[in-house]
Amino acid sequence: LRASCRRLLTEYYDSLCNHLLLEHKSLKCIEHRNNNILNTKGELSAEKQEEYAKAVASFQKLSVNTSSFGELLNKDVPALPEDKIEDVDKFKITVENFKDLKNAVDIDFEFSLWDDPDTKAFYRDIPDVTSLLPSHCIKVNPTEKSISTDPEPDETIIEQDVKELENSALDEKEDDEKDVDPVDELLDENLDALDEENSTSGNQDVSLKKVLFDNLIQRLLQCMNRDFIDKAALEFATTGLNTPSNRQKLVKALFTVPRTRLDLLPFYSRLVATINPCAPDVAEKLCNLLKSDFRRHMKKKDQIYLESKIKTVRFLGELTKFQMWSTTDCLNMLKTLLLHFKHHSIDMICALVETVGRYLFHSPESHLRTKVLLEQMMRKKKIYNLDPRQVIMLENAFYWANPPESESIPVEKLPVEFEYVRYLLWKELGKNTLEKVLRQLRKIHWSDPAVKKFACKTLTEVWHVRYNSIQYVASILAGLVAYHEDVGIQVVDNIIEDVRIGLEIQNPKFNQRRVSVVRFLGEMYNFRMIESSVIFKVLYSFITFGQGSIDGPDHLFRIRLTCILLDSCGQYFERGSTKKKLDCFLIYFMRYVWKKKSSSHWSENFPIDIDNMISDTIEILRPDFSFPSSLKEAEDAVNDLITEMKTKLGSIDGPDHLFRIRLTCILLDSCGQYFERGSTKKKLDCFLIYFMRYVWKKKSSSHWSENFPIDIDNMISDTIEILRPDFSFPSSLKEAEDAVNDLITEMKTKLEPYLPVIKEQNNVQMETPQNLTNCELNDISEDYEEEDAQQEADYLDGMDQSAEINGNVNESQEDVDFIREYEKFCSDNLQLRSDINLNSFSNMPGNMSANISFRKKTDQNPADMKLCVMVKKGNRTMFRDLDIPLPEEMASSIQRNVQEEQDEREKLKQKTLSIHERQQEEEHQELISGILQPLSVGVDADFNQSPGNRFYKEDEIIHFNSLMFRRQNLLLLSRLISECFTLFINS
Repeated sequence: LRASCRRLLTEYYDSLCNHLLLEHKSLKCIEHRNNNILNTKGELSAEKQEEYAKAVASFQKLSVNTSSFGELLNKDVPALPEDKIEDVDKFKITVENFKDLKNAVDIDFEFSLWDDPDTKAFYRDIPDVTSLLPSHCIKVNPTEKSISTDPEPDETIIEQDVKELENSALDEKEDDEKDVDPVDELLDENLDALDEENSTSGNQDVSLKKVLFDNLIQRLLQCMNRDFIDKAALEFATTGLNTPSNRQKLVKALFTVPRTRLDLLPFYSRLVATINPCAPDVAEKLCNLLKSDFRRHMKKKDQIYLESKIKTVRFLGELTKFQMWSTTDCLNMLKTLLLHFKHHSIDMICALVETVGRYLFHSPESHLRTKVLLEQMMRKKKIYNLDPRQVIMLENAFYWANPPESESIPVEKLPVEFEYVRYLLWKELGKNTLEKVLRQLRKIHWSDPAVKKFACKTLTEVWHVRYNSIQYVASILAGLVAYHEDVGIQVVDNIIEDVRIGLEIQNPKFNQRRVSVVRFLGEMYNFRMIESSVIFKVLYSFITFGQGSIDGPDHLFRIRLTCILLDSCGQYFERGSTKKKLDCFLIYFMRYVWKKKSSSHWSENFPIDIDNMISDTIEILRPDFSFPSSLKEAEDAVNDLITEMKTKLGSIDGPDHLFRIRLTCILLDSCGQYFERGSTKKKLDCFLIYFMRYVWKKKSSSHWSENFPIDIDNMISDTIEILRPDFSFPSSLKEAEDAVNDLITEMKTKLEPYLPVIKEQNNVQMETPQNLTNCELNDISEDYEEEDAQQEADYLDGMDQSAEINGNVNESQEDVDFIREYEKFCSDNLQLRSDINLNSFSNMPGNMSANISFRKKTDQNPADMKLCVMVKKGNRTMFRDLDIPLPEEMASSIQRNVQEEQDEREKLKQKTLSIHERQQEEEHQELISGILQPLSVGVDADFNQSPGNRFYKEDEIIHFNSLMFRRQNLLLLSRLISECFTLFINS
């Protein structure tokens, strides 16, 4: 029997243990469910909390009974399994875990809670007034629980508020009958009672304190920084103004802040937080008044007083950040607004989230609930058909509280040498450190391409330099060019390209960059890095590029850039050709300015600062300049200038001037026979068509009528017949113009397939030489260089075969160099033709030079001799080639004569070259010994007076001297070479 009873009890205990395990499993399921609800909704309902509490109590009771029963049977209680919680949010689930999380990652939360350290100091570093007061003046708020944060929100409070708001519609009529605001009524009753109290105990001390308090209340509207509001709080707490009546008046003053002065709300909240230790009822009463005002607005549901509503929610949000109002009440207010998601409630939601949303979202106690409410707000935004303004407001508020995660952009760390270059140019460079910076920059590794590239880039980015130090950057660049010439070329190209980009992209954010670049361009001219022609091209591009499309009538920044460039370097345009160029530009510039002024955009409201800038700039450069008073006067001045220039140009090449025709024929006779292949042949054909039109314009002028010189006619016909025997001469001016028009039409037809591409690159119009960028000009120049190199190669191939008679006379390397130098001289002669006084050629003979070539035929008989015979036709000398069979003795005799003539020609060539080199050396020594100031490449002759640090290289001086030598001795060399060839022919 005992064994049977023991067996029954043991079986019952086993079933009890199984039941305990099942209850434990059920309890864990309830915990998991509650955790998921907290994770998704942010709060747990009272029913579920009660259910969980009952389950815990039942399980604990069962566990105790099981343990007692097991002790009686001498049995061990089975171990309960530990269930792992999966899919837990990173912010944990329960309030207890939140407390642990806060302690673990307190630094991260504090870092993300505030925007910056200053904001954190404003809301957390509150002056301690308790240290200035006696202990009996420090009061403890009896309702502190209502002010402290509640980590465990209770949904019953929210539901009661919602029910009150939903049931408020039944009492709307009764509320509308009451015209008195309950908040104002409460304030008036309290103030009346306090005034009666003060009137009964009135004395002189009270009246004095009343004056001080009234002064304090009036000064609150001017407390717009932290120091002022802290001073006012300490004055209220330490000067005996902390009385019940004054506290009530202070609450009213804070509550009745003007609805448009939202900037005062953070400071008023700081005032309440500062005096809270000695006047805790101020915060309590103010929060109650604001909460009552919020409920009143929600009851009425009217669409007026939006500013007052926004003021109320913002004030409550600021008090929440100072911990004067609980986060639970703030979240309940946000939930109430979400329940009434329409009209002004949306504006109030946005105001509240922008004020305190970031604080609530990053606080560990309120994060989950805030996250749920924000997600609910975004879901409602998608569901409701809202105004675009409201949609933008909601999105801004949401992303302000919960900014999207973005990967931090890694900052590229530059090498130490690169950082040092930036430090020298952007921070260290100044008037007193100029020489030091130059010495340091010369020490960097210029042989390294990466270092050189970065240095050029840093020198180009002058917008990172202080504006007053831009001239020092130009001085540094001029010093570096003396040792690294390619650095100056690259920086100048980059600056000009940046100016061009600034003209094409009208973006205001680049304005300061454009100002710095233009100033740097002017300073580079002052230090002789560029020529005056570059400055004038940039100036004209300011007033001509993109008019009407890119440069609209409302854009005045180009006027400012023009004035800055003229202020930088215009003072050196005071003599020579640059003075005339500047005078002409100022006339065009004033027309550009008056076109802006006359546009309908400005009418009579043209900015006075632009007018003053223009007048100040021009008065410094040209004090006697006459400013036009209207657009008509400006256009008349431009027309007068054009008429004057046309008159001057007409006098230079008038209808009675025929010497240019003679020069053209001489040049064609000299080198035209080599234009027989490739692109040069086509170019010569086109030129002859234009040349004949030029000739017929001379013939058709009234000056000549029918007395056109016959020697000019013969010279033209002889030249063209030699070059193009099948050329058809036009018989009148009309035929010549028709030939030119046909040529233009043919060229347009060939270019027609490429027009869409060109138009697309230039947006609306074909590119002109003035509209080409630097990169395109470089590409064009490279194409021409390649073509010239090919032509030179073809020319040298022909010269290898020339000057050989019977194959026994070989051309030396010195002959090839001489011929190359002669061709280079001829090309320079064409470029510098405009600088030569034409009157100096008046006494020269017509047939001053001729080009002779001896060419060997591949199938020629060795016993034959090719001779060049000179014949005369009219007034023109011509040369014909004859193949004559000769005996051996005569051939050897002729060969000896030719060899002697070649030796004599070599001696004459060596003598000419030695004279040229000696003159160059003399000029070089004279410049080094007599000129202290350096000269750079491409310097204007009238630019020797510009100030600044000057740096030079000997190679640049030699190149400059060679250019000046060619200009000064052009006529002498031409006559010398002509006589050499004449002597060779006659001998």
